[in-house]
Amino acid sequence: PDTAEHPRDWRPQILAFSDDSHRRKCLLRFANWVEGNSGLTAAVRILEGRGKKMYELRHEAETELLADIEKEGVNAFAKVITAPDFRVGAEILVQSFGVGAIKPNTILLNGPEQVSTSKGRKLYGQYLSEAMRLGCNVIVLHVDEETCDITMAETASDRSIDVWWRDDASGRLMLLLAYLMTRSDEWSGAKIRLFVQSSAKEGKKSREIIQAFLDDIRIAAEIAIVEKTTMDTIYEYSSDSAIVFLPLILGKTGPAGPHGVYLLSLIHISEPTRPY
Repeated sequence: PDTAEHPRDWRPQILAFSDDSHRRKCLLRFANWVEGNSGLTAAVRILEGRGKKMYELRHEAETELLADIEKEGVNAFAKVITAPDFRVGAEILVQSFGVGAIKPNTILLNGPEQVSTSKGRKLYGQYLSEAMRLGCNVIVLHVDEETCDITMAETASDRSIDVWWRDDASGRLMLLLAYLMTRSDEWSGAKIRLFVQSSAKEGKKSREIIQAFLDDIRIAAEIAIVEKTTMDTIYEYSSDSAIVFLPLILGKTGPAGPHGVYLLSLIHISEPTRPY
């Protein structure tokens, strides 16, 4: 008889979006890590426009993607879609890409560090909204090339992967991605730290509940109880971590982290630290 898939058996099928070859390096690396040796990644671009010139632009873009994939030595496909606008292109891409039962379930983007205008922020938020409308998880990666190289220079057993827990689908996804990273060759031996917000009075009970949850899904992690999840506490506890997973929500002003802090503000506070 058919049985329900255990949450830990879920695997990311990733569409990695990046228009910048320089920033694509870390994006491809990260996608390869969170696959956990059992997922699938496609480096993708959507070119907006019409006409014959788009065929040549698509060929050039696909050639660039393939070159970056080969240079980084990662397992990934390359796919370029031309469409009159991003919304149509994203829908075509998500609905058409895949093999058999394997369909895209996760969209990976660079962080909006270079978005400086209100119009740009709104557009970035629309991209994220469109991804979720199409039923995909969304990961926003904030990292620079230098930091990425420094992180990998450390021995895996000396690295920690921090997850700032939220008891919802986002929290469970972050924990699962952290676990999958430890299954990759580059991160085998790294420890997962799970930060849980709870009052001092309820701390023991919260720890017991989370530990029971971890035992059930068979993921090893160190639990740390914090009374308040603020930007100051996140910076205090996670500034020395190799990777930090933070939950995001989409508000009226765009993507925001804990306590509604806009994503760009979150990035500015966290610099210069590790990948998020």
